[in-house]
Amino acid sequence: MTNKFGKYCASCCFGNAVQANDFGAVSMYNIFKGNVVGNTFGTYFISNTAGSVFETNKFGIYCEGNQFGDNTTSNCFGNNCSHNIAGDAFMNNEFGNNCNGNSFGFSCNSNSFGNYCQDNECGETVQNNTIKNNCRRISIGRYCLNITIFDGVQDCIITGNNSSPVRFAQVLNGVRGSSAANKLTITFEDNKNYTQVAAKTTDGTLKIFNPADLVP
Repeated sequence: MTNKFGKYCASCCFGNAVQANDFGAVSMYNIFKGNVVGNTFGTYFISNTAGSVFETNKFGIYCEGNQFGDNTTSNCFGNNCSHNIAGDAFMNNEFGNNCNGNSFGFSCNSNSFGNYCQDNECGETVQNNTIKNNCRRISIGRYCLNITIFDGVQDCIITGNNSSPVRFAQVLNGVRGSSAANKLTITFEDNKNYTQVAAKTTDGTLKIFNPADLVP
């Protein structure tokens, strides 16, 4: 199966089994260490690195300086997604435009990020979460599953758990820490099957609650 290269594709290093990829113009200085199969790269894909097994990923234009571990498959990046770092087993994640400077631990799968999600950190086994637009400098701990973070949440730490999942939680609009150096810590109870919601009151106090408890 042949590859397709646009203009000015140069100075790339490939491992084994390079097949059925579509490179846009100006793909340069990229390093692929293993199998590279079925990927689509937009224009100006520059100085990215990938470990073994890099398959069926899609990138928009101007994606530069990203680093991927082994077994990176079926992820989709919008335009201007640069300087992200992902560990091994990074699969089925989706990013909007201008998602930069994010980092991911081992086995971060099936997460969705909106536009302008930047400088966020995800621990290991962060899966099936939805992070909406303009979410920045959020630290998501290990084993966080099925969490929704709404638009504009910034400078927060969502604590994880090493043995049981934190799941079915929501962080509403307007929840923010005071700065990147002084993040707001949000601690949901782990291993619960009901929704937990983090929100700020009108006076700025953080509250965590189950909406059903508010119904008479």
